[in-house]
Amino acid sequence: MEIASAIIEAIATVLAAIIGVSYAGRIVKKTTDAHFFNYSDEKHNLHKVMRKAKKSIMIIANCGDAFLTAYYSNLKRYAKNGVQINFLLLDLKNYIYMDKYTTGKEEADYDALLTSLKLLSELKREFPDRISVKIFHSVLTASYIGIDLEQDLLNNSWAPETIIQVMMYQFNTRPRKSPITYISPKAKEQFQTIVNGMFEIWDCGEAVDLNEYSQQIVEYLNHNQMDVSVE
Repeated sequence: MEIASAIIEAIATVLAAIIGVSYAGRIVKKTTDAHFFNYSDEKHNLHKVMRKAKKSIMIIANCGDAFLTAYYSNLKRYAKNGVQINFLLLDLKNYIYMDKYTTGKEEADYDALLTSLKLLSELKREFPDRISVKIFHSVLTASYIGIDLEQDLLNNSWAPETIIQVMMYQFNTRPRKSPITYISPKAKEQFQTIVNGMFEIWDCGEAVDLNEYSQQIVEYLNHNQMDVSVE
């Protein structure tokens, strides 16, 4: 547990450095408050970013329940308009570890994970060809939301709307209070590094049957005599 925590903190520190470097030139002219937000910040509105997507939105998160709850209707609209939505969340073992890590609680929030699976199932049912879901069998040091990450390899260019939201996972810090920032292709090497990492995580993910995953959680809770409140 301690070793894993140390690894997460070390990688998060490197990630913070990458993000800081990418914005260094702009921060000279503006305060960091112009670039760093959290989910409880009234200035943070992810729809303003996601609605610009023309091809795809990639979401990588521990479980993403707050995101899915807040932007469910928006995601339906994007999918209806032809945008591919790729969503990756953690398997049960690693979700339990990461949720305890970020909240400091003795027990993970299983209702949050079940909520995510329920909303993803509904999206998948309505848009089976536009919603792809995977699980990741490891921990995450940050969550990512990438807009139109398809690079034009011939011209080595990106779409004007291409951007990534990064939220670092920190010890005993709930996601709604975690720092969020944005990074664009203007960051060049730093941006490419994050894109490469996102696709490596996605490629390592495993396609999941959402109903089977939900049943796995219910069986785990029943085995450990815990209550389930999400139907």
